[in-house]
Amino acid sequence: MDIPVKIKSILNDTQEILIIVSRPIDNDCIASGIGLKKHFERKGKNVTLISPTVLPSFVESFPLHELVEVLDTRVMSFENFDLIIAVDGGNTKQFAEVQQDSDFNFGGNKNVLNIDHHLGNTHFAKYEIWDPSVSSTTELVLSKIIDIREISKDEATLLYAGIVGDTGNFNYGFSKQTLEFAAQLFAKGADFNLILNEYFYKNKEEHFDILAWMIQNTRYNFELGYSYVILEYERLEKKFDWDYEEIKGGIRLYENYFSRAIEGMNIGMVIKVKRNKIDISMRGKQKVNRIPLPEIGKAMNCEVGGHFNSSGFSIQADTSDFINRIEQVIKDLNEKYKKS
Repeated sequence: MDIPVKIKSILNDTQEILIIVSRPIDNDCIASGIGLKKHFERKGKNVTLISPTVLPSFVESFPLHELVEVLDTRVMSFENFDLIIAVDGGNTKQFAEVQQDSDFNFGGNKNVLNIDHHLGNTHFAKYEIWDPSVSSTTELVLSKIIDIREISKDEATLLYAGIVGDTGNFNYGFSKQTLEFAAQLFAKGADFNLILNEYFYKNKEEHFDILAWMIQNTRYNFELGYSYVILEYERLEKKFDWDYEEIKGGIRLYENYFSRAIEGMNIGMVIKVKRNKIDISMRGKQKVNRIPLPEIGKAMNCEVGGHFNSSGFSIQADTSDFINRIEQVIKDLNEKYKKS
């Protein structure tokens, strides 16, 4: 996919550019956002890069993270920008601290370019560079906009972080092109040890306590090929004195190293319950799972995004009723995709 001539012209002609990275913050949105900022500044553009939410602590160890300014996009002015680039998000609510897409419209500025790779993209922007076949938005901007020959060592490190973050350190969702870009970034001096140590290996004792609890409380459905664990935040915080950030650290370990590791389990789910609201994150096993995971959320009439093997959604529901409903959805989708 080449960039349409119209978008190329806009990128060449605009001078004042605002880049907004999506929430929740991850390696991919930070890497692609900073990579684009540095690229356009080399072209003589005036570029402002912002995040609508506070950056997570792991980002502080990444090079160039200080280029991201945290601003409340709900109240800021957008009128002085020729172009707004919304990076690594498939709907408008990912670019502001709001609950519904209808609550945020980039201050009425219509000149919005969405650069994204997620399934379930709502195509909200006037212009878009969207390709769900690539591993990450980082890979997308490397293939369409950023010239690797021009980047610095720090940029190479950051862009490498974007790719390994969205592929789980090349465990899923990557292609020949992904590996070729990773090799080129490596040749440019990307510090892969920094990324591995700070993102994958920098864990606390509490994270492993939570991981152990999650493993012990995982439930399996071998007939349909999925597992799940239910996390009731208030009960866990009260019983074990775990705070929200510690629980998130345990979840990351579980999703990265356990949820897809059980033989016969094609899908692993973490069901997070907080005041009758359920947030579910799902991971599928590469080359084995046949169900596009965003289809599960869609079948439950929820707004959903993500990748083929990595997705999530939120729903207001009773937990036991939700388990019964999602089991039926997975059963139906298994039947639908069993021959694919």
